[in-house]
Amino acid sequence: EYVPLAYNVLYYLFAVPFSWVFGESLFTLRIVSVLATVGIGVLIFWILSRETGSRWWGLTGAGLFAASYRVMSCYLDTAHADTCFVLCSLAGSAIIRYNRSRGIRLLGLAILIASFWFKQHGALFAIGGLLYLTWDEGWRRSWPYRLLGFVLGPVAYLAIGPILFGSHFLYFTYTVPSGWSTLSLRSFARFGGLLVGSFFWLALTAIWWFFRQFHRNTSNSTIWQVQLAAAFGTALMGSLDEFSSNNVYIPFFTWLILCGVWGLHQMNGVVAGKWREIVPLTML
Repeated sequence: EYVPLAYNVLYYLFAVPFSWVFGESLFTLRIVSVLATVGIGVLIFWILSRETGSRWWGLTGAGLFAASYRVMSCYLDTAHADTCFVLCSLAGSAIIRYNRSRGIRLLGLAILIASFWFKQHGALFAIGGLLYLTWDEGWRRSWPYRLLGFVLGPVAYLAIGPILFGSHFLYFTYTVPSGWSTLSLRSFARFGGLLVGSFFWLALTAIWWFFRQFHRNTSNSTIWQVQLAAAFGTALMGSLDEFSSNNVYIPFFTWLILCGVWGLHQMNGVVAGKWREIVPLTML
């Protein structure tokens, strides 16, 4: 039978080698999630340190991610695909961002597509990566990325998935979860309450950072803007299931921490610059 029910299969397949060492248990699945959670924290630290030129901001981002454990319904170390899915979204985006080699960028895109195979919401990050690569390299030069996305995405899911995982694969991974989606004001209100109650200032700085990037020569950082929008899309998708836990917001909150802290860094630079302009005038 199809054991993962409404989720894609990669989390469970990825856990198989760990089961050879630790046995087939809940503990083994949680080890995978814990390692992915640590990986997310390390990536947030590394990305922010590299983009801001300061390890202090990297530590700030990683620390805020750790502090969000309860807000994310304590799912960061649960036997669930969320953290692996988010880890792939960050890792794939970083690989594409910091490399110009086509081979390396194809690897980054494959990792973004893997986020979909951990959890269906990852399709938005894979699409985001494809859009960025098409914009960055042009329609003609970016054809290998679209081909890879088509083969590892729709073709693998619709044609190969049922062969490998049984005839009920599409039913459980598409029909069942799509039946949970309903427009509910209550669910969107829950999302708004979490956003305002726990991420208010980060949300403001992330929005400020998002639009400020358009006014600066930061074309290489555009992938972060695209993926922040994709992460917001996952939050909207999660809100369609009013009976879900807050784990559906983990991707967006993680990207909000990354971009919000980056926004705080830029805002700090703007304020410091204005201060340096004001002080000499007051001295005169």
